[in-house]
Amino acid sequence: MSRRKKAHAQLAAENVVVFLRMHHGMTQLALANACGLSPMDISKIERKDHGIQLRKLLKLASYLSVPLDAIIHDRFDLVLPTLHTAPVLDKVKRGFLKKAQAKRLDTGLRGEELVLGWERTKLAGTVYENAVDPNYALDPAFGFDLLSFTPGGQLLFVEVKATSDKDNTPFYMSANEKAFMELCLATGRNYELHRIYDLDGIPQRIIYTPKELSHFQFIPNDYLVKEI
Repeated sequence: MSRRKKAHAQLAAENVVVFLRMHHGMTQLALANACGLSPMDISKIERKDHGIQLRKLLKLASYLSVPLDAIIHDRFDLVLPTLHTAPVLDKVKRGFLKKAQAKRLDTGLRGEELVLGWERTKLAGTVYENAVDPNYALDPAFGFDLLSFTPGGQLLFVEVKATSDKDNTPFYMSANEKAFMELCLATGRNYELHRIYDLDGIPQRIIYTPKELSHFQFIPNDYLVKEI
């Protein structure tokens, strides 16, 4: 993936169309079929392609039941009050992932579900409660697990690292997760790594900011090997 495409994937959660698509558990193809556009149209809209026709933006806005301004200018404040249910958790894909790497992924999923509950409790009674979305964990390109919000309504990117051991147990981050954390540090975006430990006992949580994580030691563990 090129640097430009990776940056787009990492920051796509700031796009209202991506946010609503993930909220409804839909792929670009599924959204296109549902609203009568093409997958290329949806892709262009999510990329903010200025060549997209206004009638197509209107068609998508009508299907999503949001103002056109929300799509054009990524107005989350116009979208969140319309969310009356929590996002659909893609259990089919998660079930497949659990079979692929059962124990490690099961631990990770349990940790994510705990954090999801805690974040929704934090935002209970606000328009942000139903907007907390765990489905970003399904696509490694995003570089984080949950999209949440601060109590003041700012986007909050949450990465979850869970183990059944104690809090000082080392954990793993992918290169993309590390890159996204560093991007948030450099650009001042709200990011938290939620370190869940003692998962099989009484689960505990430590929250780290990007600045705190920058003082950790990152040890290369895996290598991509290619013939030259």
